[in-house]
Amino acid sequence: MTKKCSCGYTTKDPWVVPVRRYSIIGWFIMSCGISHPPVKVNIECDRCGKVFEAITDKTELKKYL
Repeated sequence: MTKKCSCGYTTKDPWVVPVRRYSIIGWFIMSCGISHPPVKVNIECDRCGKVFEAITDKTELKKYL
């Protein structure tokens, strides 16, 4: 059974997006125009904010540069 949010969306719907979370140093590096991997990526619904998955593995995070 696939997870659904209160809006009725699943991870295959376009409203479910990766939201990157950066550290303070990461934000500073990004503001200088240099790419930096996030410390956490939440796969969440863009409408209601339900988090389907939280990614913190360093090798997985490099995919979200």
